[in-house]
Amino acid sequence: MSPNYFRVPTALRSRRAVVLSTLLAGGVLAIACSSEGPGMLGTGGTGPGLADGGGTCEHPALGCACPTEGATAACGEVIRKSADYVTCSMGVRTCSGGQWGACVGDTTQQVKGAPILAPGTSTQDLQPTPTACISNPCDPECTEYTDNGAGIDAGGLSITDAGGVTLAPQDGSLTCIGLRCNLLTCDGGLTTTVTGTIRDPAGVNPVYNAFVYVPNAALTPFTQGVSPDACGGGGIISGDPIVFTQTAPNGTFTLTNVPVGNNIPVVIQIGHFRRRVIIPTVTACTDNVLPVALARLPKNSSEGDLPYMAIASGGCDPLECLLKRIGIDASEFTQPAGSGHIAFYQGSGGMPLAAGVVPWYDQLVGNLATLKKYDLIFLPCQCGSEYGNPPANSHTALRDYTTAGGRIFTSHWGREWIENGSPQAAIFPGVANWGGPNYGFSDPLNVYADTSSAKGVAFKAWLIASGATSPFSETPSRFDVLSVVAPTLSLAYAFSDNNPGHGTPDNITDMSFNTPLSVPENQKVGRVVYADTHASADALDYSHLQQFPDWCSSTPLTPQEKALEFLIFDLSACVQSFVPPPYQTPVTYVRDYEGVCPAGKAPEWHFFDWQTVTPKDSSLIFTVQTADTQPNLPPAPLAPLATVSGAPVVTWTGADVASALSTIPSKSKAWLRVNITLNPSSDQMSAPTLVAWRQAYDCVDNL
Repeated sequence: MSPNYFRVPTALRSRRAVVLSTLLAGGVLAIACSSEGPGMLGTGGTGPGLADGGGTCEHPALGCACPTEGATAACGEVIRKSADYVTCSMGVRTCSGGQWGACVGDTTQQVKGAPILAPGTSTQDLQPTPTACISNPCDPECTEYTDNGAGIDAGGLSITDAGGVTLAPQDGSLTCIGLRCNLLTCDGGLTTTVTGTIRDPAGVNPVYNAFVYVPNAALTPFTQGVSPDACGGGGIISGDPIVFTQTAPNGTFTLTNVPVGNNIPVVIQIGHFRRRVIIPTVTACTDNVLPVALARLPKNSSEGDLPYMAIASGGCDPLECLLKRIGIDASEFTQPAGSGHIAFYQGSGGMPLAAGVVPWYDQLVGNLATLKKYDLIFLPCQCGSEYGNPPANSHTALRDYTTAGGRIFTSHWGREWIENGSPQAAIFPGVANWGGPNYGFSDPLNVYADTSSAKGVAFKAWLIASGATSPFSETPSRFDVLSVVAPTLSLAYAFSDNNPGHGTPDNITDMSFNTPLSVPENQKVGRVVYADTHASADALDYSHLQQFPDWCSSTPLTPQEKALEFLIFDLSACVQSFVPPPYQTPVTYVRDYEGVCPAGKAPEWHFFDWQTVTPKDSSLIFTVQTADTQPNLPPAPLAPLATVSGAPVVTWTGADVASALSTIPSKSKAWLRVNITLNPSSDQMSAPTLVAWRQAYDCVDNL
């Protein structure tokens, strides 16, 4: 695309300041030249240069007051319009009897890119209100006309509804689409935000690391089954997000620069847990709180998406009850061939599903094809039967499942699925140093969040936010993991004598590691989470031990169970830092200006002014070039003009082009090119906006 340029005829004066202004509003550019006319206030008149329907004379025009008898002023009248060209009759007005006379002359000229606007048409320009000369682009005293924006000379930019340009959506469109047209720039440093606290399906405990975003398109349906995706199948955030964030350990979030209006969608997502909700109204330039009823993960498939999960009920660890008590509807627990999202397999000593007989767990863990149907696998403790006679092929199948991106949660005797029991070779060798099987006791144990990692720090903050503490009491207590081997992550630890004053912790109660073990950490896609305990015995109602969900109690979660809930949602989360689709960067576009002066005069370029919004460490970089002809601009030397960064809203400010050119060194020439580079923030989550800009020059003696 060739650069667009604006040619503005100047009044025939020995020295004249001309301002070329570009402000975007609804995709329309307005260009204005300043006027040094008398600026006298008057009433009445409908001729060119008079306010439509009455008002003030902003420059010399028929019937306007003039200061000096016999004075003259250059003038022009539209005599023909053809496509993008206007033919002008150029002449002179004479001051007679205190008023400007008609425009008299017999020369013509054409002005390109100057469609005549209907009377009363409003555009943004440098004046508080546009004047009637907007319908007369021939008038050298005040030329205003519109341009269709073709001068934006680079892909990857979009026109903002508030006026300006910013980095475009991922398709590189130059036109706002959908809710992007509802983005507004606020005055006075304000912004439009949506805040809230995301909670589990029960609406009780916070969810850490969940994605929260405003989509601008339909969400892509999830594909059932395991995928080699670092975010549990949810790494591709669909729906062309406009704004995006992740929740803090206490579940809070802030979406900044949210589209305004009615029925604004917000998506909450972690792994394949995904819920799309609608905010009835988002009010501009203020904080909008996401209602509590909307700020949680889905309970069932009618509320949104859930991962496909499988659980093998354990005789010593009723983890299925914990899944129900964190808010997942019992209707989602079905036989493997059922329509629910949690396939129920019966483990050794575990209870059956209420719906009747279900397959045994060996049909799950011993079959890789079956495992791959599920995003998450839960293998709670089966009272040691794991060591007695593990299903054939189960170790290889589980390892290959996680290599493909699968996620496994297991507890206590589930260590069999990790270290495979001595003296056999470990399935996941080298992830931890193990003690003797069932090395421990049943007394309560004080468990501490391990804050030696960022995840551990978040875990401790999450425990506090959920009403638990660090340490929290855990029973029954076990001593299976003596220490972890990096990069395995220790999340919680304890002391065998319950006395932290006696030295180094000798029991890792909760840990996780990513898979495959053989690849660099940034290439891993699966995860294994191990908890060396059981779900609390309070999860059972011993008066109903026959089937699920009858035996599950409805009591609030204990601190121990809350800790397990954190691990469950962490199982779904990204195994490494999530990088959203980046803004296109950097994007540079140009604006070309031609200074047109009378004979004996030459343009002297002066201030380039702007208004910008530059969140975080995003920036705009301005450079300039000057040449005698437009084709000679590209090879002309670049002069640094200014850099703008880290300012939420900047009012009109600028830099002197003449001073910048002197550093090359070069003097002003007939053509000026302003190069504008937009750089997003370093995390690629925020982009700068150039709200408005304008260029000025003088006509000086051509020495």
